[in-house]
Amino acid sequence: ITNPIPSDAVHTARPYLRDFDGTDPEGDTLLWSMSTNASWLSFGPANGTVWGLAPSTVGVFYVDMGLSDGFGGSASNNYTLSVGNVAPAILNPIGTSTSMRRASVSIDFNASDPESDTLSWSLRTNAAFLSVGAANGTVSGLTVNVPATYWVEVTVSDGFGGSDIVNFTLSVVNRPPQAFVTAP
Repeated sequence: ITNPIPSDAVHTARPYLRDFDGTDPEGDTLLWSMSTNASWLSFGPANGTVWGLAPSTVGVFYVDMGLSDGFGGSASNNYTLSVGNVAPAILNPIGTSTSMRRASVSIDFNASDPESDTLSWSLRTNAAFLSVGAANGTVSGLTVNVPATYWVEVTVSDGFGGSDIVNFTLSVVNRPPQAFVTAP
């Protein structure tokens, strides 16, 4: 087997495809075999291709690929196939943010998901004036008149159980007055 692997992974409820290659020094016709506890997998005995639709639940499976030349020569590749979901990641987390009182605040969060899942955003906070764009991750609002400190928790989810959270403190502060002196 010219391209063995120790492990592989597939996203829950997504198609899986892996093509194995093999060679024989004498040029004999090769025959593939497969043993697995993943009942959802199929394989091509003539070409070493493994495929299937992953289950919607997380799990770990074994796959034993065999290759025979029909004259006693053989090779094998045993690997672990994980079905799961990699969580999205917030790319620009912050620890604190400061805004003036009675001012607009807008903080744009960005996230990426390794499997390109559709992401949705949610918000928990004691700052009732804030909201989050469920599709774009922008936290915005008009700050209150009284200076105060608020906690904010922004979550991004991929719909398959993966999520990332950023917690930060929002401080609403007062602009100090300014004095202008004008000469007579």
